[in-house]
Amino acid sequence: MTWRAVLAGCAALVLVAGVLAVVLREDAHGPGPDHARIEVDGAATVTAADGSTREVVDGDEVLAFGEQVAMTSGTGVLELADGSTYELRAREDTATLVAVGAPPRVLGGELLVLDGFPAQVSVDTATLTAQGALRVDADDLVASAYAGRSRVTGVGDVAELVGLRRLVLVAGAAPEPITYDGTDEWDRRFLGEAVAFGEQLEALARGYTSDLPPGHGRSMSFFRSVLPALEEARELGEDLLDPARPPGETLVGAAITVQGRRGTARQRWQEVFSFRDAGAPWGLVALDQGVSSAPVLDAIELAIGASDDATAAPTTTQPAAPTTVDPGDTTTTPPSTVTTTTTTTTTTTTAPPAPAPGGGILDPVVGPASDVLVELLEVLGLDPS
Repeated sequence: MTWRAVLAGCAALVLVAGVLAVVLREDAHGPGPDHARIEVDGAATVTAADGSTREVVDGDEVLAFGEQVAMTSGTGVLELADGSTYELRAREDTATLVAVGAPPRVLGGELLVLDGFPAQVSVDTATLTAQGALRVDADDLVASAYAGRSRVTGVGDVAELVGLRRLVLVAGAAPEPITYDGTDEWDRRFLGEAVAFGEQLEALARGYTSDLPPGHGRSMSFFRSVLPALEEARELGEDLLDPARPPGETLVGAAITVQGRRGTARQRWQEVFSFRDAGAPWGLVALDQGVSSAPVLDAIELAIGASDDATAAPTTTQPAAPTTVDPGDTTTTPPSTVTTTTTTTTTTTTAPPAPAPGGGILDPVVGPASDVLVELLEVLGLDPS
């Protein structure tokens, strides 16, 4: 065998090895360049560039860039060669429809960016580069960031979408608090625990406002007295307190502020109440500040107890001070007194009639008896004297 034949054989082996390596890499580690892999739990329809279709049912399939995949039932996970991972789903009458590419383009329904951050996704004229879980709704043109940050290009002046905010992908729109739907599996997965915690905070805020006596809870000094951690944040001045805000709202926001660690206390206070005033539930406000539920609840419960002590009414009544009236003052104001009502029971006894003058207690009986004796002696003819 000549050396030329040996070289040709080696080249053939290298080519075969390369092909096998690509195949093995796609099988073991994911799709190769210009391809994506989808794992379906349910059913999906794949439409090729030539218009032909094929079904994928409870299995996985390698897709070429330019193909479209529609989830007709269940869910699917789409993975690109760079590790970017996306979740597709069929929900009610809406199926996710995606054009496979780098980045994937959402043509209908919803897509969830899961992994491989930063991972790109496009919808309409917008392209979003996500560093955190991001949900894209192609039907309503809304991007909702569950976490992290997403860079936004191709729409309006908004350059970034921060976690727990949503953005309508049209010019002039501004980010707003993310919305929560208890029937949505994605919302429950990422927000359910925070929303449940928020419901506790909402109830505590309402109860605190209701139980606090009128006029209390309207100054920073009051909240420092019931929430000692505020003493360490002296930059929180009276100018930050909104007198129209219910005291329970202020207490919950203050408790979240003191548990946070990002930025200064003043910055956190402003972020907390700005997000709350924009419509965010308390649980999302706490999640936005990165605080845990237990320390916040402990701080609020201690503050409630301290407020009860601070606003408790006296248990004893002090006697009123005597009032001295100037003799020249023609107007007399009675002193403040505690009126005691005493009930007196009167027993009436009927006295016997007074005796006749010169007689005793037997006279009423002796008188009639002597008259009978005189009459008897006269009948017998005797002298009664």
